[in-house]
Amino acid sequence: MNAYVYAAGLVVTLGLADLSTDAQAESRDQWCGKYGRIAVAQYKEARGFNRCRRQDARWHDDELTHFSWCTRVAEDAARAEDRARRAHLQTCKAVRLD
Repeated sequence: MNAYVYAAGLVVTLGLADLSTDAQAESRDQWCGKYGRIAVAQYKEARGFNRCRRQDARWHDDELTHFSWCTRVAEDAARAEDRARRAHLQTCKAVRLD
């Protein structure tokens, strides 16, 4: 019998899509601060699974670098990065049990 079990991850389900949908409702610095904290949390979550580990511009624990990048790009670009990290975590954490 094949069963697929997905490890639960708060950060995976709590990405930027769940934050304020209107970045103008808060300052850009506040919104990008959240982006940076979530990006680092996603990185740390990935480090907990060997098959999820990555080390590149998208995957690192430097919150200030994530924040600074976010302040220089369009909100859509930051949301796309968050979606890419969430998708990677959802895929790599999937465990197949036979």
